[in-house]
Amino acid sequence: MRLKKIFYMFGVLLLLSCTVDIDYSLYEKRIDLPLMGAQSVVSLNFYAVKKVPLEVLKDLVIQDAYFNFTATSTKDMNFKIMVQDTGPSDDLTLYATCSPEYACTGIYAVYKKTPDYIIQSPVLISGSVNGRRDFEHVVPEPEAITKIENAFSKGTVWVVVNVSTPSPLYFNNDSLHIQDLEGIFKVQKKMSSFSGLIGGVF
Repeated sequence: MRLKKIFYMFGVLLLLSCTVDIDYSLYEKRIDLPLMGAQSVVSLNFYAVKKVPLEVLKDLVIQDAYFNFTATSTKDMNFKIMVQDTGPSDDLTLYATCSPEYACTGIYAVYKKTPDYIIQSPVLISGSVNGRRDFEHVVPEPEAITKIENAFSKGTVWVVVNVSTPSPLYFNNDSLHIQDLEGIFKVQKKMSSFSGLIGGVF
């Protein structure tokens, strides 16, 4: 009986030392970023921050990842898609950075001032669009992957869409839309979640 118990304990410890491979996908139907121009502004950036739920997965390493999506715009523009493992509580928040401050009253009547941590979010994907463009199998930057791993442990990731103006008056009731954003992940997860079984069995 004791020998059987030893073998059972060995089996549980072996299980705890193992990892499993998981295929996981993230999907967001649409993220809209409205854009506006301003007068006498030196610098102008816009951000849409979308809160996206994830399955809670702790102790994981993302082995491979890529993204598919469609970008549509009212005119030619460059954009960035960034990620954060923390963010605002609202599902969608619109931010802007604008300087000099005296010329930004109209901008800040529509957009919130962007927190530093949003501005410093790691870039997932950079691209350009003029009308409509499909992006397929885009591999994200390593720093963004680390941020997504942290987000999995919290069960939420914040997707940040950023556009800056080539000139202050460039945008006038313009917009950028990110549609059918899909992230495909190959995840390796440690089986540490089973550690609570030890006390109950033995």
